[in-house]
Amino acid sequence: MDVHGGARLVFVDASTDPTWKEKVERSASGTQKLYVHECGTWHAPKADARTVEWIAECFASVAVQQPRADLVPLLPEVGWCLQKTAELEDLVEVCAFEGDDEQVLEKREALRSIRQERGQPTLRIAPMPFVSKEDADGRSSTIEKDPSHAEGCSFDFVAVGGTFDRMHAGHRVLLAVAAVCCSSELYVGITSDRLLVNKADKELIRTYSSREGAVREYLSNVHPSLKVTTGALSDPKEPTAASTEEHMQALVVSEETVTGGNAINADRKQRGFSPLKLIVIKLLFGRTQEKLSSTALRQEDKSATQSAV
Repeated sequence: MDVHGGARLVFVDASTDPTWKEKVERSASGTQKLYVHECGTWHAPKADARTVEWIAECFASVAVQQPRADLVPLLPEVGWCLQKTAELEDLVEVCAFEGDDEQVLEKREALRSIRQERGQPTLRIAPMPFVSKEDADGRSSTIEKDPSHAEGCSFDFVAVGGTFDRMHAGHRVLLAVAAVCCSSELYVGITSDRLLVNKADKELIRTYSSREGAVREYLSNVHPSLKVTTGALSDPKEPTAASTEEHMQALVVSEETVTGGNAINADRKQRGFSPLKLIVIKLLFGRTQEKLSSTALRQEDKSATQSAV
């Protein structure tokens, strides 16, 4: 089913439903934007290691088939609840899987009732087939309910950086983790246009202004009340805010940029600052089992345009 002119929502409980990742993947099919409302009881008041794990698994589940899907996690750690979810203006339908557990059924009906009481448009139901553990194809797993052994991952000041051209799951997982783990101000470094002149298919790379706008829009979807400060990364030899701002506490990096994070901490040590907590996110892989990259997506778009001529 293709959702025209609006977004879709799916409720999942990763602490009780081992097929939740398969449900996220199926829900993302046929829609450009998917809200994933985590309604389990496993959540701590603030983000911890389980929260980061859930976000990473959520994006990994769509990376292969729907790498460009605008997936937005709605988590209680940053204030999402049914009343707030009901306010989403672009929401038009909610997924209903055969065999959904009682909690998900209750949440879905409660959401529709809240919107009805407010006089909002009725949400369509998107019927989805039953998902078994066998359907999950070895990906079935649940999140640990007990928070006692989960390392805290909530900080006042967090940094993340990237080019963010042709936003894909690899970008969104970094931004989502950064937003959910940040309680005060998030610093986002975005590669300047000047540093991209030697990139493949550089004429297809979106401008700094466009990329910055996409980053801000996405972060406002994940954590609407978060203060976001963006800045251009214009000189690889110049230290970033993560190095020079003493109050910075954490840096979100991918597995392939850990070296850069370690270099930033070495620079902070020379300045007499405390090291940053490095929140490391696993790489995501697409259909070809190669890591998701904007370069590949630009080539894909270029080929599609040439084929259409």
